[in-house]
Amino acid sequence: MVWNPFGKARDRELEALDRWRTARKLAGADLTDLEEQLAGEPAGHAASHHHSLALEIHERAREALRSSTTAEDVFTVEPLLVDARYHLAAARALSAGEPVPERREPCFFDPCHGPSTTDELWSPPVGDSRRVSVCSLDAERLSTGTEPLTRMIRVGDRYVPVHEVGGYRGVLEHHHSLFQDEAASHNGKKGIGSRHVRRPGRSLGQSHSLGINDSARFGD
Repeated sequence: MVWNPFGKARDRELEALDRWRTARKLAGADLTDLEEQLAGEPAGHAASHHHSLALEIHERAREALRSSTTAEDVFTVEPLLVDARYHLAAARALSAGEPVPERREPCFFDPCHGPSTTDELWSPPVGDSRRVSVCSLDAERLSTGTEPLTRMIRVGDRYVPVHEVGGYRGVLEHHHSLFQDEAASHNGKKGIGSRHVRRPGRSLGQSHSLGINDSARFGD
């Protein structure tokens, strides 16, 4: 076999492009979800202040995504979304006459639910029960024995709970693993370097292994 350094470089370029497009699709879906939640104006000066901050951060996140050229650029969008969702939660709380919530990590079952409000005992289908940080809605569902509203991410031909893959980096790691498996299968052996597998009707560099379906939230 003749070693082709230019082919290897091209493969790396295509994989980087694939990672960027996948990350951009994830962030774009999250931005749209947050934009819909930000519709309307809360009552009260303090609530409006937090709502304005959420809008401002959302716009910064949108601009960061618009100017991104790599997956690493897109990773900067994720913490901005977390911050914007916190201010949205604060605006909603103040508008309802409740105190400003503390800053906590995002809901375990779906970061789009906003910051968690409490830790609840959860029993996964496989494995031991453990306490996880959840939003008020999922906390209520768990307390009544109802399945939480879990966001599902499509990786290859299956849907995976978002808490199993983590944030954008985690999703891309799963995507990269699938990418490598397809390359090895295409070459008929294990250990072959990354290679973009062309599919009918798809151009080279187009994401093919991972799709995002934000409407797939199980537990309804």
